[in-house]
Amino acid sequence: MPRPFDSDAEDVIWALETAEALWRRDDRRDALVWLGRAVDFARAASQPDRAEDLAVVFQDLSRFESNRSTSPPMSVELADIEIPRHDPPPLPHHIPGGLDWDPIAALADLPDAAKRAFARTVSIERLECDEEIASFGMAVVVDGEVGIAPTIVDAFVERLDKGSVILGLGTLRHANPLRLVATNGAAKVAIWDEATTHRTLSEFAAVERRLRLAADRHQALVGAVMGSLGDRLDEATRHEVMSRLALRHLVSGTVFAEPGDPFPGLLLMGAGSIELGESDQLSPGEFLFPHLVLTPGRCPTRATAGDGGALVLVADRATTQELILTMPSLLEVFTELS
Repeated sequence: MPRPFDSDAEDVIWALETAEALWRRDDRRDALVWLGRAVDFARAASQPDRAEDLAVVFQDLSRFESNRSTSPPMSVELADIEIPRHDPPPLPHHIPGGLDWDPIAALADLPDAAKRAFARTVSIERLECDEEIASFGMAVVVDGEVGIAPTIVDAFVERLDKGSVILGLGTLRHANPLRLVATNGAAKVAIWDEATTHRTLSEFAAVERRLRLAADRHQALVGAVMGSLGDRLDEATRHEVMSRLALRHLVSGTVFAEPGDPFPGLLLMGAGSIELGESDQLSPGEFLFPHLVLTPGRCPTRATAGDGGALVLVADRATTQELILTMPSLLEVFTELS
């Protein structure tokens, strides 16, 4: 099956990629129909030499398929293929690489042209249980279940099933490195690099914004388990704690606490930076003033969102006390930190 050239028209590329995917799945008659469409699209794009080359391959493959088949010979001819001259080919239910758009609700608003662009650049990775992917711009779970975890800690913050979408970068300039791990048997994941993801999504601001806001939550959760929570709490307890905390995006320069202020409640660092006083910083996974969680008092220094902003998980004083009283393992964490 011929591969598309960079110089081919978009409709020719799409038809050839679809033909190749069908041929690999042994849907050879349908593959030949799409190859015939590629011939017609090349003619419509004023590429007669390319159309002639593809037509030769079409005839050769048709004869080959007729000779190998026990069914009646192929009767598909170029003249019999009716192709709309101006409309792009219909978007198949399954696109090249085995990606099925129906379960991917987060990308449902993308037009077919954007889906074609993603289809041409997708890489499908099959992961056996516990295998991982550690670098991507966007990922879609095609099959199975994958867990999200930091690259440096074995602590899952969320488990994703078929159709889930995750970006490697949220709204902050800097991202916490994360990885996707097959957690319940084999899984299949579609991935794109950062440049392709940004280039394609940048034309659809609403979709990109929604995905990056969702990525902010993943970034905050991944950062949150890079400290004591990831080391000391099991997955179920971490999930219970995180469900009680609110995600806040602090823009650069936002003052969260002033020296002498009453303790505002729990703050767990997720992503970005929080500056403490003149020279100190809060790292992902660290709590702000943890000694004040058990014995509330006055804040010792100013806490300000650094350059680029910060993603933090917070709880007011009442929620903080409730968490401490109802979760002994969390109480032990703060006892050690104090």
